[in-house]
Amino acid sequence: MLALALVSSFAFASDPMRCGSKLISEGDSIHEVLQYCGEPAEKSGTFILRRPRYEIGGQEYSFPGE
Repeated sequence: MLALALVSSFAFASDPMRCGSKLISEGDSIHEVLQYCGEPAEKSGTFILRRPRYEIGGQEYSFPGE
């Protein structure tokens, strides 16, 4: 029974989030989220650096170098 309670307490990405009296759901615009919740206290991002690529005749090539 305890395991069932723990599993049901996990939030999934599609579950709505509450900001004050408003519910924010997947698909809501950034403008709506900022309007209801305000600016976030912290922002972070992830970047993947990749070499530029080009395609000729359906064949993909990478630019030489690092």
